[in-house]
Amino acid sequence: MSLRVIIAVSALAGVLIAVPAQADTKDDLDAARQELASKQADLDALTLQWQQTETAYAQAQDAAREAQRQIGTLQAQLTKLQRRFDEQVRAVYISGGNEAIGALEGLRSVARTGVTYREYAPRVSEAQVVVDLYLKKEDGAPAIRGAIADSFHFYALAGAAWNAGLSRGNYATVGTDAALARCAHAQRVIAESKRKSPFIWRAKGAGEGATTGMVIATDGIAALWSCASDKLAEAEKLR
Repeated sequence: MSLRVIIAVSALAGVLIAVPAQADTKDDLDAARQELASKQADLDALTLQWQQTETAYAQAQDAAREAQRQIGTLQAQLTKLQRRFDEQVRAVYISGGNEAIGALEGLRSVARTGVTYREYAPRVSEAQVVVDLYLKKEDGAPAIRGAIADSFHFYALAGAAWNAGLSRGNYATVGTDAALARCAHAQRVIAESKRKSPFIWRAKGAGEGATTGMVIATDGIAALWSCASDKLAEAEKLR
């Protein structure tokens, strides 16, 4: 039996006891009815209070479950960030103390088949911060600085091409990037496309740049990763 039913039975029992077994006068009946109405009002108020308490309890339970869900999400994010931090520390250690090379080595570790754009793009942004700081220091030989800058540029260009492919736009920005001419792997992808699909290369000027960007976005991301890795290997030898 629920608490609400117990309360109701107890209240009504009190009223029945208060009502005379045989009312002798009309006044007695009226008094009994008034007493019954008063007890019923008390019961209604108590029932409402009980319902409000139940509602508040249910809302508190929902809030507790939502808090637990958010805590779980934050813990997962913290674990992911800790893993990335550990990777960066390990990369810097392996790279001989050059943070820019370490950041690029970490980026190279995820630039492979199976990675998603949502996983790749943040890693590029993280590496960019480290590489930009290194290049602003004006530290290191020009050869190693150039190799680091080129390596990151190819990784970033791969991200831009990937994003262009997903959004079906900004192909020309990718296709007209001067770095493509310095990437032999990408040039082979372009040459193969011209051989197999010459009809898509009829446009010249800006149209050709858009076509180049589309081809790179479709078939050349891995090629850009290869060029980035080649440049990173140069930097590693020069450190």
